[in-house]
Amino acid sequence: MKRALKTLLRLIVVLVLGLGLGLGTIRTGLIQTYAPVEGPELRIAPDLFVEYARRGALTLKLHFFLPDDFKETDSRPAVLLFHGGTWKGGHPKRMYSQCEYLADNGLVAISASYRLMGKGGLSPLDCVTDARAAFEWLIEHGPQYGVDPERIAVGGGSAGGHVGACVGLMPVEEGAPRPRALVLFNPPLDLSGEAWPEEFMTPQRKALMTVFGDQALEISPLRYVDQDSPPTILFHGDEDKSVPFQQSVEFSSRMEQAGVRCDFHPYEGRTHGFYNKSRDGGKDFDQTMCLTIEFLASLGLSAAQPPG
Repeated sequence: MKRALKTLLRLIVVLVLGLGLGLGTIRTGLIQTYAPVEGPELRIAPDLFVEYARRGALTLKLHFFLPDDFKETDSRPAVLLFHGGTWKGGHPKRMYSQCEYLADNGLVAISASYRLMGKGGLSPLDCVTDARAAFEWLIEHGPQYGVDPERIAVGGGSAGGHVGACVGLMPVEEGAPRPRALVLFNPPLDLSGEAWPEEFMTPQRKALMTVFGDQALEISPLRYVDQDSPPTILFHGDEDKSVPFQQSVEFSSRMEQAGVRCDFHPYEGRTHGFYNKSRDGGKDFDQTMCLTIEFLASLGLSAAQPPG
């Protein structure tokens, strides 16, 4: 009952904030069609939707989750998450449970839509371009939504973890902002063919590698790890049959060599997507999110206002 009431209140906030505060929330435009989403995410509603970009007739939006004690004058840390789906499917709802957990712990949490291959996007590079645009939009406009632009973490799950990692690790112009931290759930970190053992190379994966083409190395976050990389928390199951576990092992090793913090949490016997709330009664979901909150708090990305 409490969760249902909270969802109802969030739906009301969508109207109150969107209309009363003039935040430019619900806008018309072509919306991508997604595969159905099952699980607890269906019972969760964001507080508001905000357009951050248009690609032709396609509208890209941020799905905001706000803490219960949110005020317009707040300056809170935020976490921007991207959903998985092999760069061609999925839905922002896939990160709703994570966003709700973060908001319940005092952070502003956002699940972002982005162009999908075959649905407005041509390749994973378009996904990465949109992810970067979402982050930069949040830097510029976040204060209107109670977000401290100096305290934004970025991440996601699976393909969404890949595009989030690209935002934090790929080269940017001098002086361009970077996330304060990365939160990654079983992300592909190396898209080059040699990083994918034969047992992972299904016909669908081989077709995807063909789409990557010459872009594979360009959008492989692993190759960009250096001393300026953001501190990262990384979760991966060692029985993942979709994304090689060894990629996360290698990433953690390179972060250590670069002298950058990487809290790598391998999960023995877990498969792809183990961290979702709908899996195994949500035990791993609760643990991964608790670890995420502790990690963020250790970096000053907690609900407490920054000193000064």
